[in-house]
Amino acid sequence: MSNTRLARGAGAPRPTRSSKGTRPGSTPAPPRHWWWGRRGVMLVAAVGAASTIVIVGGGGNGSAPVASPSPAAPTAPVKTLTADQKVGDAWTTAVERTDFGGLGSTDKSLVSVVDAWGGGTGSAGDVVSTVTRILQNYGDVRSRLDKRPPIPGYEVALTDYKAAAVLYLESAKLARVAAESTGGQYQRQLRLSFIRVHNLADRMFFAAEVDLGPYCASDVCTTTDGSEFLPAADVPRWSSLGYAAGPPLAAAAAKTPPISYQLTRPEQPLDKWIADVAAQRLPTGAEEAAAITAGDTKTLGDYADRLVVAANALTDRPDPAGDRGAGRRVRLSMLISSEAARAAESVGYTDDPTVKQTLSDSAKVLALVGDSLWDDRLGPRSTGFPAADLTAG
Repeated sequence: MSNTRLARGAGAPRPTRSSKGTRPGSTPAPPRHWWWGRRGVMLVAAVGAASTIVIVGGGGNGSAPVASPSPAAPTAPVKTLTADQKVGDAWTTAVERTDFGGLGSTDKSLVSVVDAWGGGTGSAGDVVSTVTRILQNYGDVRSRLDKRPPIPGYEVALTDYKAAAVLYLESAKLARVAAESTGGQYQRQLRLSFIRVHNLADRMFFAAEVDLGPYCASDVCTTTDGSEFLPAADVPRWSSLGYAAGPPLAAAAAKTPPISYQLTRPEQPLDKWIADVAAQRLPTGAEEAAAITAGDTKTLGDYADRLVVAANALTDRPDPAGDRGAGRRVRLSMLISSEAARAAESVGYTDDPTVKQTLSDSAKVLALVGDSLWDDRLGPRSTGFPAADLTAG
């Protein structure tokens, strides 16, 4: 499956970015991963199907492109940057070319080998050896980001970059544990866990770029030839992508229609948005932590399902007025917390002590990432796991 792009036609509006994260385009129907880079970088993968994985416009470390559109359009006029944009440009360049440097090729290798394994052209052993070889690369990104100071007033962008880095690392661990497991249905569910967590990492990376708002001097959605690539919806809906959990972890999910990126989203007063979230009756952080610690498989499955249902319901509801980013971040927090519960639930379906330990550790890390994205205006929601768990593995 090749990458999908929308060529700019006559009279088509040029994409813009705002501090609220509004961005034009719509997602194509096929399930894809999107790994965005401000210098025109995007990794596309359709995991579990015959697909091609393409990096367009060069890697995040400034490497030569694996593939690029052609022919190139005339060079656009050089923009005059404001002082703020110069600061933002330098900061984002440092994050994406230094802190995330080299991750494009590393991630391409991982997704490619998992894709081949799922499609029957590769082996589980290939996945294990690849993850073993590249796992440190993901950990190094996280370590570099921990030392990176944020742009004052835009701390949320660094939070989202850090979340993306941790999610990429945990997705790699899940890929390996899936390959090391046995049992057709169970192994498939662990592979789907990898796909979902990796997809969420992509969304967090994209969200970080949107968070930068007026600091973004160049449009990450435009490649060197002037084409516009279609961004995915703010928050995924697993049932429309074919990535929903299934037996033995959950009941088989019915396929739902694809959802597209929304150029604009409806808004409502903050108090009404808070009421919408409260109406979802989410498990508390303490309840989820207790179930993870106890290994309560049935309760964990229920919590995982409820968190996904809540995120889907809120996608169909307005965001808080003037703050699309908050609506997006809370829904992503729910989906990441759901993956924490799902990983812990998966512990109960294996006797392998190594697999059990990896899944248990990942559950706590994912729970902490979910906590980090929660909006305190909704009231506290914390699992209370030690922050040291984020750097333990």
